Amino acid sequence: MTSQVSLSTNEYSCKFDVTYEGDDFREVSCISGCSLGAVPGEDAEDKENKEFCNQYRYTAEEGSLKGTMLSRFLDSEYMRDQGLSDTPQTGQGSGDTQSGGG
Repeated sequence: MTSQVSLSTNEYSCKFDVTYEGDDFREVSCISGCSLGAVPGEDAEDKENKEFCNQYRYTAEEGSLKGTMLSRFLDSEYMRDQGLSDTPQTGQGSGDTQSGGG
């Protein structure tokens, strides 16, 4: 199942595809508003918007991008099973997220 989610505030705007495949796969792909890499360039015109939007991205692949606001689009059962939490991670995600969850 794939859902398209538009997220906007008074200051920021993003659009995502949220993909659920069975119990074991989730992905939050940014359609607009995010930077291509883990961190937007210092000279990016809309740097603050990109930093805001990047917080919601998630790909299950090891070493891939993982935002800091995962629980907004991912269900708690999946996060627990994957050992994920909403703790800040900078740059690209490291596969070593061994928090107890809760």
